[in-house]
Parts: sequence; C-alpha cells; structure tokens
Amino acid sequence: MTYKILVIDDKDFIRQKIVELLTNEQFEVIQAVNGKQGVQLAIREQPHLIICDIVMPDLRGDQVLEKLRQISETSSIPFIFLTARSNHSSRWQAGKLGLDDYLVKPFTKEELIRAVRSRLQKQTFFLAQLNSCYEQVKQLKHKNQQIENRKEVEEEIISNFVEDLRGNFSKLNLAVQLLKKEASPEKRARYIAILEQELASELQLLNKVSHLQTLMKSEDFSFLEQYKFLDNSNENEAEQTSPGATIQQEY
Repeated sequence: MTYKILVIDDKDFIRQKIVELLTNEQFEVIQAVNGKQGVQLAIREQPHLIICDIVMPDLRGDQVLEKLRQISETSSIPFIFLTARSNHSSRWQAGKLGLDDYLVKPFTKEELIRAVRSRLQKQTFFLAQLNSCYEQVKQLKHKNQQIENRKEVEEEIISNFVEDLRGNFSKLNLAVQLLKKEASPEKRARYIAILEQELASELQLLNKVSHLQTLMKSEDFSFLEQYKFLDNSNENEAEQTSPGATIQQEY
C-alpha cells in the first residue's frame, strides 16, 4: 500500500526537502505553500497523513487542524506538526492540540521517517480497532434483532395457544352442561366421562402455558416457523373438528 502524505509549510526550502525525503522512501507526496491551500488539498486528496508547520502567516497549523476536524471526511486524518521552538511552550502547544507527534526544526532524515512511520502505524492500528468495534456492534445489533424476532414469535405462539385453549375450554364446559341433561343414563355417563377427562387435560395445559417461554429453545422456534405453526389458515378446520362442535352437531 502506498501512503499519501500532505506537506504544508510556507518555507519553500523546508517543504521541498521534506517532499524529497518522503518521495525517496516511496511515499506519495503532495504539498501546499500555505494553510488555506493545505485545507483545500486535504479535502480534495484525502491524504493518510498531514505534516504541517505550526507558524504560518495566513492560517496557522492549529487553525488548519481545527478546520479539518470539523469536516467528517478529514476529521480523522493524523497530523505531525513542525515547530522551530524546542522549549516547553512548543510541547505544551502540541499537547493542547491533542497531538503526541511533532518534530522540532531542524530535524534529521531519520527523525522524519521514524515519526512518519510511527504515526502511520498508530493510525493503522486505530483503524483496525475501529473496524473491529464496528463489526462487534454489527454482530450485537444482529443478535439483538434475532432476540426481538424470537420474542415476537414466542409471544404470538403463546397468545394463539392461550386463545385456542380458552376457546376449547368454553366449548367443553358448555358440552358438559348439556350432556348432564341427557336422558339416556349410559350415553350421558359415557360422554360426561370423556368430556370431563378432556376438560381436565385442557385445564392442565392452560396452567402450564406460563412455562412455555422458559422451556422453548431456538431450535423449537425454527421448527415451528418451518412448519408454519403460526399460520392461522387452519383455524376454520380446527373449529369444525373440535370436540365441542361434534357434540353440538349430535344435538
């Protein structure tokens, strides 16, 4: 990968020397003679790194940084500042700007290349971490969506199950009451025994519905979705074959 570096310095000799050194190291280098031109080039070229002098007449280095930080496309481009001052004031200013990379003039070729490679390595590591975090967020969002989908399916299953049980419970209860009035003792006893047994079974199922959510696993939902357990197209058929409907037809 070829890295593109923007050099911003109003002093021709220094700027051209930096360009020469970086070009010899196989970097792609573009240059700006002042801060305003530097901002324009940074927006247009999107370099991987900017080397910028702090003290310039038209637009200072810190002002260049501030402008580019306000633009989303250039906000994360790393900076190396150049300063002619080697005192504490220079270091304090770099720290205030949020920078830990700066070169004090005059500097050697080795110092320049070391600073550039170090800063690019930091940026590469930062971008890798950022991408990793982004992928983790994507996975969490996907997992959360799966949980939400499962919850919706679960709630629909339970709701339909409860409604079906309640409907059958009412029909069975009505059938029991009607059969208690049956004139034939043998027929009445036989039907009542069957219906009461069914009624007890339905009531037991209804009481256990609250535990369905805890007991069901992911594969259960996949099975139910595959065989369209939630499809309501069979409701009419179930209505025609329900125990209550059969009893009422006999009457």
